[in-house]
Amino acid sequence: MAVDELAKPPGVWCQHCQRSRGCAIYDSRPTGCREFYCEWMLSDKLGPEWKPDRAKFALMVTTSGHLAVCIDPGLPSAWRRAPYYQALSAWARELADDPGSPWPGVDVWIGRRCILVLPDGEQDLGIVAADEAVRIDCTTTDAGAVYVAEKFTVPATAPTDPADAAPERGIRWGPFARWLRKDRLRHDREVTPLRPREKSV
Repeated sequence: MAVDELAKPPGVWCQHCQRSRGCAIYDSRPTGCREFYCEWMLSDKLGPEWKPDRAKFALMVTTSGHLAVCIDPGLPSAWRRAPYYQALSAWARELADDPGSPWPGVDVWIGRRCILVLPDGEQDLGIVAADEAVRIDCTTTDAGAVYVAEKFTVPATAPTDPADAAPERGIRWGPFARWLRKDRLRHDREVTPLRPREKSV
């Protein structure tokens, strides 16, 4: 996750991170770090195995309402271990079933590479550039819903969401557990920008 105040890009270790010890500037850390709370800190439904230093990733909800998994770049396959992969797959299905959910899946970020965990599988989108967004189309077939994601370039003149323009508003606080309920399947999906994560733990 990027930290603008520290000029830290996404997908790299913070220069102030001391392995196995934590933040070297914790008492004077910038506002972006002070105000960030991952979902493990917000949701009482996540056990100790979901704590970032144990799971090797952090869960967060973006301004677009996406559930995102921000992976330790040194352990890019951490999210595939049990019980994480099974839970992410189940959440993707439940998000798709929820008509109030803005996105039918879970975004897994490894640096700027994004893998979407969708209700019917996963799709590796590769690197998502700053001027790109992602669309997910859902088609109903006799065998069930089929989800296809694709990247596209956002025109420079396209209007931007004010919430995405301010880095300090890159996270929407609140546990994602409110999504974890089963309702009816929603087949039509709006185009929702998919943005790389914007803050650091």
